[in-house]
Amino acid sequence: MIKITNTHFTQCVLASAVMAVASTALAQNCVTATNPVHEYEGRATYYYYYGYQYNAVGSGEYIGNFYATTSLAQTAPNHWESVDNCELQPQAPTLSAVTVSVSDNEVTVSGSASDADNDLEKVVLQYNGTGAVEVTPNSSGNWNHVTSDHPTGENFTVKAKAVDAAGLESAWSNEQTYNVGVPQECNSADLDLAQIEAAVPYINANAPGLNSYIVRHCNQIVSENYFGEHNATMSHQLQSATKTISAILIGIAMDKGFIPNDLNTPLSDLLPDYAHLLTGSKAEITLWNVLTMTTGLSWNDFDVPSDFQKLKETVNTDSVEFILSRAHDSRYSKPKGQFFYNTGSSHLLSAIIHYNTPGTTLEFAEEHLFTPLGITGDYSWLTTLDGINAGGWDSFMLPRDFNKLGQMLLDEGQWQGQQIVSQTYVDQMTAAQVQKDSSASWYGFQMWIETDYGTQDLAGARGWGNQDTLVLENEDMVVTFTGDIDQTAASDNYAEVKKIMQDYVTPAHVVNGGSGGGGGNGGSCVTATNAEHESAGRAYSYSNYYYATGSAAYLGAGGGISVSLTQTASGYWQIAANGCD
Repeated sequence: MIKITNTHFTQCVLASAVMAVASTALAQNCVTATNPVHEYEGRATYYYYYGYQYNAVGSGEYIGNFYATTSLAQTAPNHWESVDNCELQPQAPTLSAVTVSVSDNEVTVSGSASDADNDLEKVVLQYNGTGAVEVTPNSSGNWNHVTSDHPTGENFTVKAKAVDAAGLESAWSNEQTYNVGVPQECNSADLDLAQIEAAVPYINANAPGLNSYIVRHCNQIVSENYFGEHNATMSHQLQSATKTISAILIGIAMDKGFIPNDLNTPLSDLLPDYAHLLTGSKAEITLWNVLTMTTGLSWNDFDVPSDFQKLKETVNTDSVEFILSRAHDSRYSKPKGQFFYNTGSSHLLSAIIHYNTPGTTLEFAEEHLFTPLGITGDYSWLTTLDGINAGGWDSFMLPRDFNKLGQMLLDEGQWQGQQIVSQTYVDQMTAAQVQKDSSASWYGFQMWIETDYGTQDLAGARGWGNQDTLVLENEDMVVTFTGDIDQTAASDNYAEVKKIMQDYVTPAHVVNGGSGGGGGNGGSCVTATNAEHESAGRAYSYSNYYYATGSAAYLGAGGGISVSLTQTASGYWQIAANGCD
């Protein structure tokens, strides 16, 4: 459960982010064609009223019947208007990627713009959805704006558009949320390295099924260990931890405008070629349901012969159709909205990337995730027999690269100053969204949220046999394990990893001379119900689950639960372990 306010900035470190620009530019494309051709190519729609009647997409303008020839100009994404002809249509400016950088309390927004008509005039910025700040680009179209007006510890949003002398405008860049964080320096002295290293002889003696053990603290690998025949240059299968990669890619696709930035988007809108399979109750399945395994779809992952094995080895025509057409079986499903483990859902995430972005899911990951994180070594990602990268299994990478994914999530979606995926999405991805039965395990977006591993704030990418990257936000640590996947060793690994986390890793985090985990009760402390905390801004809720503002510590389900919260920084609240005494 990663905190909402971005307080992982160090005093002298620049935190930056690239804000995606809508994928369809506003240059006025103009096409002259018959109305049926316009309809076929997505510029017009038709309705039947004494013959086919056509309207332009977006404007809704009536453009004639079946036999008419019309010139349509594009003036906005998915917005077409009729023009007299397609000659000398003015071109709207285009806006390249917008970069947002935060250093201490100073925010710099920069980018570039261009205009085919050479009449680019200005770039308009909008902070927090109101007002307008105008910036004049230089002769090359580059521009920037620096401000210190945003209060420390508070979120702000920003978007931009380019405007030319004729008043034509580019699309707004995708609005993203940022934060002028409270500078906090991760202190390496807070870690008892000897305690971390003490786990190594324990693993050698008691956990022969584990292949690697890596601990990163303050964004530095402080312990890297391999066992048996394994070493740092050997790629390892991630098993179901692949699911977390698929979820990250969904967030990136949303940020970059490839799919709607709305978790309530119906699955049928994301996979329209399969809408005929998403009728009745299935029509209500949303992206959030797919991310949280709450689709209500029937799926057998474990009983032989399993749907998972069929999908992996025998379905050679259409893997998406296979998943969506499963007959309802109450043994292998729960009602929509309730968690039921479903690798088929994870594969649907890869299919969404596959069908809504250029190239394959792997190619999208290489461009937008792997390469920015420096994951350029020995990795691979297998596909189902119909060519879609397996959304829930069969990715391989070096353990230390697997660990990088966790550090990126710990740093609110950033890697070395570049925003890989939005902070808002990461906060949701690593928060407890749904509970697994009545256990201490919860589920986020394709991540396990564990509350009994020695810390209350662990979000994990987890695969069979403990292919684990565990993100410990309170301790500023990322811990990676890999292990054997044969049945006996894999089963034994789980108990050993939990013991290592409880007895070696989390106790190694020491603050002001005491063991880590809870933190003190300094600053303001308030005991109130969850609903009262939310009303006062100390907490927020999602589907009646409550989290502390800033730390995102889980407070329980229901507004009537009483909790003590202590404020450790502006906009940052965490549970007061000993109450407000």
